[in-house]
Amino acid sequence: MLRSIWTIGIVLLLAACGGGGGSSRPVGTTMPEVIVPEVLWPEVTITTSRVQDSADRATITQYLQDAIDGSVIRHLNAPTLRFAASTDAIRRQYTQRAVEIINSALPPQYRLRIGTDAPDHSPDVPNGEIFVDFVPDRDYPGPSGSRAVARRVLFDNNPMNLFFSTHIWVDTDNFENRIAHNLSRDDMTRVMLHEILHAMGMTSHVDGLKSIMNERVNITREFLYPIDRDGLAGLYLLNIGDTPDDLGPWSDTSMNIRGELGDASFGVRSNNGVSTPWIDGPEPGTNLAGPAGIGGLPDLARHISGTVTWRGALVGFTPSVEAVTGDADLEVDLGPTRRRPDARSSFRLAGNLHFDNIVYHETGVPWIFGTLDYGVTVSQNTFVGTGGNEGAVAGAFFGSQHEWMAGTLDRSDLIATFGGER
Repeated sequence: MLRSIWTIGIVLLLAACGGGGGSSRPVGTTMPEVIVPEVLWPEVTITTSRVQDSADRATITQYLQDAIDGSVIRHLNAPTLRFAASTDAIRRQYTQRAVEIINSALPPQYRLRIGTDAPDHSPDVPNGEIFVDFVPDRDYPGPSGSRAVARRVLFDNNPMNLFFSTHIWVDTDNFENRIAHNLSRDDMTRVMLHEILHAMGMTSHVDGLKSIMNERVNITREFLYPIDRDGLAGLYLLNIGDTPDDLGPWSDTSMNIRGELGDASFGVRSNNGVSTPWIDGPEPGTNLAGPAGIGGLPDLARHISGTVTWRGALVGFTPSVEAVTGDADLEVDLGPTRRRPDARSSFRLAGNLHFDNIVYHETGVPWIFGTLDYGVTVSQNTFVGTGGNEGAVAGAFFGSQHEWMAGTLDRSDLIATFGGER
């Protein structure tokens, strides 16, 4: 059975289903004495747990010693990544996917932002920015035979190296032409992950551990290995000018909350200042909205009219890692008013996402906001928020007949996931 497992950062790249090693569902030594399963909503099981699934302090210190080769030089604020203006949609897609995977491992205040385009082959990259240029071999400034290179610029007027920018160059002749030799877009995403992590402050390569920062990027199912996620979090817990030995309190145990509903599941993992939401479920056999789906079958919206509702639960963590739960309802209008058979690529459905009875899981005390509401737009088998309360929502439908939905809610005061059954 096909499944989609997504790890989601501040922005969800809805076109990129599946995650392989990008999933952040906790895997490790579960500490059963603190697991608290409860059935709080019909058919939804909520579970909280502590899982020993991160590297210990000694391992992460050694990783950072290899990855930064000296003292810490990292971004002070969230950096902006810009594409060269001529970059096509496919190249943007796999680079954006790399950005989202990296963002899922970063504290919110350091997550990458995609900015407006930069001029092609721009010689100057402003402080705190990352430019990405895809060029043919004749214009590629990197070492002969390499696929991509990240060149960092330090600003000389700052003795502490607080300010820097990076220009990533990709040799399209040596890189993208390898698709003909069994390299996929996932493989290209891995290479972009490697180069963007250089731009985030991992200036050297890691030896002795399986890592996306090995000198030669291994073509495996992994995107970021667990050690890379921990290393990136550790790097941004250190101050500029520190060494890895200065790393402060570090935990190898994550806090987790998850919901299970039929074949769909959703949850949040939190450790060392980073909360990562994830959703998981079987891929649909057809599109809910838009062109015919897998196997060429017609989409569901052409056979059902009116409003369809998915009901379930919300689970998440506050910035202080307090578990929060609530009710979740997604209503989608399958009526004919939004159908556009003359423009199938633009087919959209409108919906409303409502959260209610939001409480602190341990005490039942109401959370700051007891209810939240968002408008959504559905395209094929995914949905994104279009307005409402503060925060970003995104998600997908699962099951052969779209029996389930699941998604994420990203706010400054709450990182959560939710799911429901039709």
